[in-house]
Amino acid sequence: MNSDLSGANSSIAPTEGPSVSVVICSKGRHNSLLRTLQSLESAARDQKLLELLIVEETNNPSPPPGEKIRYLHIPEKALGLAFARNYALQKVRGSLMVFIDDDIVPSPHWLHALISPFDDPDVVATGGPVLPNISDINAIGKCVSFLGFPAGGLKRYFEAKGENKITRNISGGNCAFRTRVAREIGGFDEFMRGVEDTDFFYRMAGRTGKILFVPTAFVFHTQRDSLIEVFRWFIRRGIGGFSLKCKQKGPISALFLPIRMNFTFKLIIFFLSLLILFSFSKPGLLIALLLVPLLWNEFLWRRIHRFLWKRTKFDGIEEPIGTIRVEICRKEVKRILFLIKFLMDCGNEVGSYIGFFRFVRNRFFSKPFILTFHYLNGNTDGVTPSTQPYYYSAEDFERMLGAFERKGYFIVSLSAIIKRLKENSNVLFLDRIVAVTFDDAHEDIYTCLLNLGMKKSYPITIFVPTGCAGDPIQWDPAMDTGARRVLDWSSLKRLKNLGMEIGSHARSHPHLTQIPMSIIRKEIVGSMEDLRTHIFEDASDNILFSYPYGEYNKNIADMVKAAGYLGAVANFPRNIRPDTDPFEMPRFSVAPGIGAVDILRQSRSLWLRELIKDIISLMRKRFIATSFME
Repeated sequence: MNSDLSGANSSIAPTEGPSVSVVICSKGRHNSLLRTLQSLESAARDQKLLELLIVEETNNPSPPPGEKIRYLHIPEKALGLAFARNYALQKVRGSLMVFIDDDIVPSPHWLHALISPFDDPDVVATGGPVLPNISDINAIGKCVSFLGFPAGGLKRYFEAKGENKITRNISGGNCAFRTRVAREIGGFDEFMRGVEDTDFFYRMAGRTGKILFVPTAFVFHTQRDSLIEVFRWFIRRGIGGFSLKCKQKGPISALFLPIRMNFTFKLIIFFLSLLILFSFSKPGLLIALLLVPLLWNEFLWRRIHRFLWKRTKFDGIEEPIGTIRVEICRKEVKRILFLIKFLMDCGNEVGSYIGFFRFVRNRFFSKPFILTFHYLNGNTDGVTPSTQPYYYSAEDFERMLGAFERKGYFIVSLSAIIKRLKENSNVLFLDRIVAVTFDDAHEDIYTCLLNLGMKKSYPITIFVPTGCAGDPIQWDPAMDTGARRVLDWSSLKRLKNLGMEIGSHARSHPHLTQIPMSIIRKEIVGSMEDLRTHIFEDASDNILFSYPYGEYNKNIADMVKAAGYLGAVANFPRNIRPDTDPFEMPRFSVAPGIGAVDILRQSRSLWLRELIKDIISLMRKRFIATSFME
């Protein structure tokens, strides 16, 4: 994963004037994708539309025909919607970027309505209503729509009363934004699974500019139509909601606050009331058990029904809207309203607890960690006993990554971990995550990583001694370096284009602790200059550093930081904790014969030692805070 997209795709020249790229990210719904494309025929005739960009997560790509269609596919690897959207953000050509889901049918005037507000330079994003497609919907789907899901539904359309409204709540299934601004804020946060669009627009709202809800830019969405689908959907929403609140407020507040809206708290109050009633009158208890659902059902129905019919009088209600209102307000909806609402609330609460317990598990027992490799044993001619421990089987390497994924780990980019560590460490414990790095950029890793990158898009980080790119390895006299070289710039750039990160391993791979400070500075600063010359085209791109031989001290770490690197990695086996220094990142070195199970065992064995460190760190912070206040 890599959501640091500042300045991404700068190699593509911007088109003159406002241009629009409509993007559809799809997975496992190719037929639905084709139907959505067919419904975009009127939008395709818009002069501002530059391209229809399709990003499909599939192992069997099938590009649809079309003059303006660009089709890109990524490997099917559960990378998440945020990854696909960031991938599109890297590749897109338009100055305006529009997202719709692959199960949506837009209204004929949708695109024009969505992008017209951008004539105002202060507008940075827009979004429209997501309404139910009533051509194929049952009572459950109508009930879900009546309650305002997804994205506020018809209720939000009527609240706007035909006028554009300033907001920060926009659905990622029907939105538009300035591509430049999206890249500046770092794209979508791939750790915010399920709520990446909410988080994205919250961060965008923090910038100078307006985000508008445009009621006339409505689309029609295929509604969920079974109880189990609704329940699972709200479990995912609950997990996502916890993740977002955890990022903003911390895990405890995310689970329990605000108390007045906490479903568990409401249930406790309800059952305590029943218990009190039971002690006085058993018949009264039975009556309450029957009446409460009925009264709550009636309350929900009257409140929403009254709003949709009594308080929404304004000119310009379009015909499809009136038809939808009639359909979702039928009596069949009223009969199951309490059941659907209760199912939604239960699913959301279950999801919140799942998110919380995952956080606790990952915070104490499954912390993030980083792996480091050196060479993959393709050609081992001339490998000496002293260097043999640095060679790892290419087949075992792929098996290890697969094993981590099967155990529920997400393989993420090192830069993503360091950014979250700097900005909000809580985010690091929402999932099980691991980063993979290679030191030395030896040429024998190229074929394996190239094939792997084309199949699975792993965001592996490769540290290159930049002054040796394309040259024989000379820093290790124990190695027979006859035909062994460092990867050249073209090979490194090709790996970067597959989603891998290229970092610095100094210029000549020296022992930094054994050379003068003036030479150290040249090694550190010069290596960054090399990377910016050959790999990174934008000055805002983040670059990582790996200490050669893992050797460093505080002065060297400060020098790396002052040079403008995002962070730096060393070579001592530890997990990542909230107070881990971004310029002293630990890594587990992987030797031949070590598998995923061995790494996990070693990682988890550190939990008690790290817990003690966390407690000491917390006490130190409290002591400093208390001393400051005094």
